[in-house]
Amino acid sequence: MKLYGETDIGRMRKNNQDSFITGQISDNVVWAAVCDGMGGAVGGDVASSTACNMISQMLPEMYKDSMNDSAIKNMLVSLVLAANAKIYELSIADRSLSGMGTTIVLCLIVNNTAHIVHAGDSRAYYIKENECIRITKDHSVVQEMIDNGKIDEQQAATHPNRNLITRALGVDQSLLVDYCQQEIEKDTIIMLCTDGLTNYLDKKDIVKFILGDSIEQAVKNMIACANERGGSDNITIVLLEN
Repeated sequence: MKLYGETDIGRMRKNNQDSFITGQISDNVVWAAVCDGMGGAVGGDVASSTACNMISQMLPEMYKDSMNDSAIKNMLVSLVLAANAKIYELSIADRSLSGMGTTIVLCLIVNNTAHIVHAGDSRAYYIKENECIRITKDHSVVQEMIDNGKIDEQQAATHPNRNLITRALGVDQSLLVDYCQQEIEKDTIIMLCTDGLTNYLDKKDIVKFILGDSIEQAVKNMIACANERGGSDNITIVLLEN
C-alpha cells in the first residue's frame, strides 16, 4: 500500500488551519487523518495539529494485529474522543483559544478493509476504476437540509451556509463520532480531504485527476485546480492506494 498527502494554504487565507498525518504500521496496515481547524487567529491550527499529533502518538501504540472489526472501531472512536477532550481542555485553559475546534476524518486500512471515523465535513471517498464513491456523510447544516428534503445536492454545493458544521472536536466535552467500513479492492484508492477541495471539485473531477497519474501527481494537480477555481480555503488531500 502507498500513501501520500499535501496541504496548501489556498489563495485567500492568511494562514493554514488544516493538518494531516499519515503512517504505516506494516505492509498491510496504513492509516491517515485529515483535520480542518476553526477558531481565532491561531485556534484552528492548534486544534487540528493537536488532533493529528495525538493520533500519531497513540494509534501505533494501541493497534494490535489481533484486533477484530469491533475492537478497531472502539479504538478509533476512543482516539477521536481523547483528542476532543484535549482540545476542549486547551480551549478552556487559554482564552485566546476559546471556541476553537476541528473536523476530523481518520482512516485505518487493514488488509482490504478501510475503517473510518469522522466528525464534521472533511470527507472520505473510494475511487474504483471510473467511479468515485463518497463514504462519509457531512455533519453540516446543508446536509441536514438535504436529509429533510429542503434542498438537493446541487443546491447544497452553492448554498450560503454550506460551511456551517454541526459537529467538531473541541467545541464541547462530549462528541458523537460516526464509524463506517469500506471493503476495498486491489488498485483502488481511498481519498481523505477537506472542503477546500470539494468546494471546487466534484466526483467526476476527482476521477479524472486520479486515473492515469501517480498518487503524488494527482494530489498536486487537484490542489492546483482548486486554487485555479478560487482557492478560497485551505486545501488538504491524502490518497491511500491499495
